[in-house]
Amino acid sequence: MKSVVIFGAGISGLSAAHELVRLGYAVSVYEALDQAGGFFRSSRIGQSNMPAEYSWHGMGPWYHNTFDLMHEIPFNEKGNIYDLALSRPLDFGIFPDSGKAQFYDKGLKSIPRMFSMDNWEFIKWAYLMLKTWTSNNRSKIEYDRLNAAQAWKPLLKDKANRTWRSCFGPWIGSDWSKVSLHTAGEFFRKQLITKPVHRHEADEDGPAWAQGAGIGWLLFKGPSSEYWFNPWVRYLEEKGVRFFWKKSLTKLEFDGAHTKTQAQVWSIEGAVESGRRAAKAIDGRVEVIDQYRPVWIKTIAKTDDILYSIKAPHIIDFIFWSLLILCGCMFYLCFW
Repeated sequence: MKSVVIFGAGISGLSAAHELVRLGYAVSVYEALDQAGGFFRSSRIGQSNMPAEYSWHGMGPWYHNTFDLMHEIPFNEKGNIYDLALSRPLDFGIFPDSGKAQFYDKGLKSIPRMFSMDNWEFIKWAYLMLKTWTSNNRSKIEYDRLNAAQAWKPLLKDKANRTWRSCFGPWIGSDWSKVSLHTAGEFFRKQLITKPVHRHEADEDGPAWAQGAGIGWLLFKGPSSEYWFNPWVRYLEEKGVRFFWKKSLTKLEFDGAHTKTQAQVWSIEGAVESGRRAAKAIDGRVEVIDQYRPVWIKTIAKTDDILYSIKAPHIIDFIFWSLLILCGCMFYLCFW
């Protein structure tokens, strides 16, 4: 039996352990703390025993690897985490200091109203987002160096710009002064056009329901450690994973080996996917669910890669200016 040692019992570490132990590996997990979950864990406070979370963490409709994994983790004798531990979607809402609260209740049509944008501002914002969606290398290299809030600033009036900045934390989970245009574009692409839909059966809270593109995020029905990490650790221990708590990694010695690391740490889905990809690097049988990208986006993005390689403008800009010039020529021929 092959042995694997994992350092860290956060979401990525547990995800890797989950995949490898079921493929027959002897898995050991070393964690510096006395509990699992890392940044996403919860705790109980003092004598009041009140639950507290170390971070805000909802689950969007594009959390495909996360939900797939939760189907496999028993919550109790009645069912799994996915079926029993998740809330129904929470509505997105913006509550200004003055004026009426606005909600994401009419799909994309809600965005201008929520963020105090007029139609022209929304068109400019959507145009810039479309450029991030329809590029690969340009977005990963060029747009990743651009601050999203600064990129939007020339396109929006002051109120709309300030509203967007205030929502970077609760929406994207990032400081507006640091998040890149690439990251913001990735977030909204996944949120607004993801597939497949995640379906849930009827329960004591109401009839059957589904979480699809644009739908609000889910929370746990209780503290994350109690509703996810503790049942997960119990399940992994039953499968044979050995946990070593309060064991810090202080030094690594390589005998002619080298390392390659890759991680997303800004979402639960990114952490689960990173753990699965790490496990897949060890055993190709591990399955990772790729994020959905429509064929039209992938096709345009591949074309833009060619343009970017020769330092040409984005294909969307190229098409826009070509149409503008064509219309100008037609106007000239018709009226002059």
